[in-house]
Amino acid sequence: MVTKQRREGIFAGIMTFARKTTSALAPFLTGIVLSAFGFNESAKSQSAGALNGLILWMLLGTALMLLLAFVTSYFFKLDRESHKVLRDEIDRLKAGGKMSDVDPKVKAQVENLTGFKYDHLWGHNNIV
Repeated sequence: MVTKQRREGIFAGIMTFARKTTSALAPFLTGIVLSAFGFNESAKSQSAGALNGLILWMLLGTALMLLLAFVTSYFFKLDRESHKVLRDEIDRLKAGGKMSDVDPKVKAQVENLTGFKYDHLWGHNNIV
């Protein structure tokens, strides 16, 4: 809608990059936290501080990541209904519809989803 070009591949690439980055970051941060709490990898049993640190990290780390995911998804306003509005508007414009003929409710929804003023969509901007 913003550039008048299909960008699914870019979106998929960003999602893959984010997933791989977080998959690499989790064990790295776990190692740092365990070291800070005195974890000794060569010990047959760990100290109480190391075990408490591991439990704390598993509880708080997981809770923080869940909170971050919740906040991100809460502010991401795309659902089935808004996606249909967006798709219908794209189909209307592809079929030769004029941007000036947009329904005010559709205009507001599209602006909310894209973060752009409607007049700066559909390739009427400097975004490549």
